[in-house]
Amino acid sequence: MSAEFLIVLKQMTIFAIFLAVGFGGAKLHYLTDSVLSGLSVFVVKIALPFVVLSALPYVTTKEVLFSVLPFLVCGLFAYGLAFIFGIVTARAVGLKGNRRNIHIVENGCSNLIFMGLPLITALVGAKGIFYVLLYNILDALVLWTIGIYLCAPVGSGGWRADFKKNIKKVINPSTVALCLSFLMIFFNWKPVEGGTLQSTLTVIGDTCRPLSMIYIGGTLANRPMKVIKKHKSAFLILLKMILAPLIMYFFVTALGIFNHEAVMTLSLIVAMPSMVVVSMLAKTQGSDYQYASSCIFLTTLCSLFTIPLVIYLIGCM
Repeated sequence: MSAEFLIVLKQMTIFAIFLAVGFGGAKLHYLTDSVLSGLSVFVVKIALPFVVLSALPYVTTKEVLFSVLPFLVCGLFAYGLAFIFGIVTARAVGLKGNRRNIHIVENGCSNLIFMGLPLITALVGAKGIFYVLLYNILDALVLWTIGIYLCAPVGSGGWRADFKKNIKKVINPSTVALCLSFLMIFFNWKPVEGGTLQSTLTVIGDTCRPLSMIYIGGTLANRPMKVIKKHKSAFLILLKMILAPLIMYFFVTALGIFNHEAVMTLSLIVAMPSMVVVSMLAKTQGSDYQYASSCIFLTTLCSLFTIPLVIYLIGCM
């Protein structure tokens, strides 16, 4: 077995424990909806920016910044590939209307921050944070344009009225922290390693991984099994989670312009389970949020097995 496979296997085991803690906490009513909502806000708006500021200035150089554009282009290819899987599988089983749209967006948008960031960081090191945050810019753009459109009920035009408000959400604490990190790298300034400031940033940032997985576990506790049984087509997303990473790995490796960290990041991003926030958007807009919830539940649990499988297959390529 490759070292990367063993690392991922260990991380998925840890993730499973965190998920179980969150799931159990929600079932025991310790983690209420308001608590889970607070965890989500803390991870995205506080812990994640601290991760960025505590790591990027130490692992990224000016030279690496020049690879941003090619990486983003390949990121668009990854998005296109994931959405194509959604369109093809939806057509294959005859999904229509709101369910078809939700199926497509749950294929295209993956759980990048809550699950992708901690896993990729564990696998490729702190450099993975840089690439994940770059991809997160695309993620935000796609979610609040194509994603918000697909989450709206078929025939609805209301999403257009809020388009400008939604696109402004691309500017968030994480992207601000990323820009600050770029400036720190460009001017070659960073807090003293091991000093009070850097240690504080690191300690707060380290809460991102456990809290994000506990949050996901808590949200899974609210998915009734009787509803999930009606949404068997959600299992088709597993095809994307297994095949798309292998295609990305072959494609990006063939280009020969990226380092190993960037190749693995692009490959693993499309291996991630469905995005949690899609269910929230679908519910607030009156679309098929129960199907979105089933996609999240099934793909998150199955990812404990599919992601190690993907790493094993990549090791065999």
